Order: sequence, then C-alpha cells, then structure tokens
Amino acid sequence: MPTIDQLTAEQLASPQVFDKVKNLVEEIARFSEEDRAFEMSEQMRLALAKLLETNKDGGAYENYRPLQISLLWTAFVRLAEEDAVELLRTALLLALKQGVAIQGKIVAKLFFLPYAGRDELRRRMLKAVESNTEKLGEKRVSEWLALYNQFEDFMGRDDLSIINFLNQSQSARNLNEEERKVLENIFKLYDTVLTFTLDLDEEAAEEILQAEDKQPFLAPESGVAASQQLTSLAPPPNAPEALLADKYRQPVDPKDLKNKFKIEAPQRKPLSMDEGFSNPANVVDLRDNH
Repeated sequence: MPTIDQLTAEQLASPQVFDKVKNLVEEIARFSEEDRAFEMSEQMRLALAKLLETNKDGGAYENYRPLQISLLWTAFVRLAEEDAVELLRTALLLALKQGVAIQGKIVAKLFFLPYAGRDELRRRMLKAVESNTEKLGEKRVSEWLALYNQFEDFMGRDDLSIINFLNQSQSARNLNEEERKVLENIFKLYDTVLTFTLDLDEEAAEEILQAEDKQPFLAPESGVAASQQLTSLAPPPNAPEALLADKYRQPVDPKDLKNKFKIEAPQRKPLSMDEGFSNPANVVDLRDNH
C-alpha cells in the first residue's frame, strides 16, 4: 500500500482517499505522535506539490492544506527553527481553533537549547507572531497585538489585563464568543512564553512536556472555508518596525515564575490491547472496504 506522496493526483482528488488520509492524520494528532507526524508532513509536502503541478486538483489542495498544518503542529518540536517560526507566522489561528497546546510545544522546543539560543529563537517567534497576517474578525493578529500593547504596557499588565481589554475594546467586543476565546489565548501565549525568555529548570520543563502529550484533540478542519484561513509558508510583507520591536522584555527572576505558567491538561484514557498505533508507516489503504 502506498504512502500519500506515492498517490497520483487523481487518487488524491478522490473524496474517499481524502477521508482515509484525514482519518490517518487525526490518529497521529490524537496521540501526539511526533515522529509519524514529521515523516508524514514531508510526504504531504510532496503530495501537495504534485497537486499544484497538475492544476487539475478540483480543490483537493485546499482540502489537504489544513491536514498538512495539523501534522506540522504535531511535529513542532522536531521542525527546523525556520519552519517553526514560519508556522507561528502563518498558521497560528488554525492551531488555536483546533485546541493545539501551543504554549507547551514552544516551551518544549526552547528547553533543549542553551539559554542564548533559546533567547534568540524566542525573539524570532515573537516577531513572527507580531507580524502574523491571519485575520480574526476584522483585524489581523499583528493588529490585535498592537492594540493590546497600546492598551497597556507589558510591565504594567496583570492577571486582569486581558479581560479588561476584551471588555473595554470596541473591536474586541465585536467578536463572537469563539473569536474572543481565541484572542484571549493569543494574548496569553504572547505574555507568558514569547515576550521574555523563560529560565526553566528540569522539573518545570518535564511537567510541561508531560502535559503537552495530553492536550485534548480536535479534528482538523477541511475544505475551502478552512483553507482560506491559511496563507502559504512564504514570508509575508515586512511588518512595521513598531510591531517587530521586542521592547517589552525585562529580566525575570525564575523564582517569580514558579507555578505561574503551569499547564493543566486532562488525563488521557489508557489504550486497550486492541487499540494503539496500527499504521506506523503512514500508508493509505485504498481498498474499498476499508
């Protein structure tokens, strides 16, 4: 049986094949299988290139793109730094809507770097989010962050700052409930792991890494409507210097962070003997009865 990159453009365009690929991606994301996700994301990249070359995909490319993004977020810790930064720049909203534990993934990736390298990558991730052009409501992510920083300087913010912004900003009040929750999560991510560099000890990092594997899984969206939330992984136009400036970073005593950024997650149900990972090669079963 073939892997997705071995399928023809005609097979990829089949709704039945797409459903099987989608189920496979959901299985990988559900159990946070980073190795499988990384391998299949590369296979997906080749498959999408094949669809673009044929120009006869009938919308199949738009259907598969959210699946590719889901795989990349699952494999986030294993991605090259450039790809991880670009994912934050172009596919942050989709991940938040799927319930991806982005904070844990960022901390896990940063933890394996020495402090200087951690600080540099954190700055690059910060600039990526501050120049993110995905739209939430009528504004882009970069515009929401600019408004948030204008509302209250980072050094003056406290636990009520996000709620105060959501309640007092007319633009935020125009969002629906789901959009407001997504915006709240963007601000939390921005304030907790992107605006200053965490100096984690092994105990704190291990706690985050363990919680990361237990985040509830939501199936990736598919279809044209979902794909329109994404841009290509090409760099966007330069953002204004005011948005890219890392002007809020201040030294933070690690003792002040104890228990402040603990990630809570529900316990995952143990697998039975009949469950588990039955398709480690990520092959697509094309049989009609599967």
